[in-house]
Amino acid sequence: MENKGGLMKNLILAIMILCAPLAYGQKYRNGSAATYDAYSPTEISLGNATGRSSVNKFGAAPDFDQSDGEVTVWDGADDATAWELMRYQYSTTGDIDSVSSSATGDVYLTTFEGLDSSTNPLVQTVTLNGQTRVGFATNFYRIFRGYNANGSMFTGHVIAYTNNSLTAGVPDANGSIRCVIQPENQQTEMAVFTVAAGKKLVIHSLYAYTAGASKSSDYVVRLYARKPGQVFRLKFHGVMNDVASSEIEHPIPIPLTFTEGTDIEMTVEIPSGTANAAGITAGWSSELVDN
Repeated sequence: MENKGGLMKNLILAIMILCAPLAYGQKYRNGSAATYDAYSPTEISLGNATGRSSVNKFGAAPDFDQSDGEVTVWDGADDATAWELMRYQYSTTGDIDSVSSSATGDVYLTTFEGLDSSTNPLVQTVTLNGQTRVGFATNFYRIFRGYNANGSMFTGHVIAYTNNSLTAGVPDANGSIRCVIQPENQQTEMAVFTVAAGKKLVIHSLYAYTAGASKSSDYVVRLYARKPGQVFRLKFHGVMNDVASSEIEHPIPIPLTFTEGTDIEMTVEIPSGTANAAGITAGWSSELVDN
């Protein structure tokens, strides 16, 4: 009986060793370790996971006050600027067709990522012409990332928008703005995203940190999602206080999953205390998965 017990233990141990690669995200096909779908975060990041890619969205609301109410965590939440737009506004058609800079010397390559009018992924690189409007070859329906694609740094704010009149390269109607690249970043900070056609977005964790805000104030952080044809619904609600806690780090053991066409947005609000020139950074870690 003792020998049988020992054999059983060895058999269980052998099975555990054989199955270990699966536990770490390797799915073997045809008995070969050379061909597999990898599901670990590292393999997804390296592009080795079939039908999966990483999406790390990070945003910042650089300058807002308690009086601004609930603001989107994005570059446009920037008090007393020509591009100020505290709550992000979404296009209802593929009408994002223009880009310009607030600086005449910005004549550099810039890349924008988003979706076309059929919610298919769309990436375009354009050459800026300073404060003069440049049109996109294909209109965007959504833009959720923009960045410097050149060896020289922007000196102005680069803005993508629906075409209208400009003053010094900035749209006169700030409600037409869909993307702002702050020159100190050379990259957008937008906690805003829309799921492409044929995809699902799986959010594994989210975070928020206060930055440069007045003390003794509460900061309410929310994550919203809106399916096509519906309204934004609350998916996460967290509170920070600069005295007690200035950060939220929230892993999601059972991830949140969002289907194609869904808009996702993080917001922040200061409902109590006194806060002027407040700032916050927030975002989430996720993966985009083929249907």
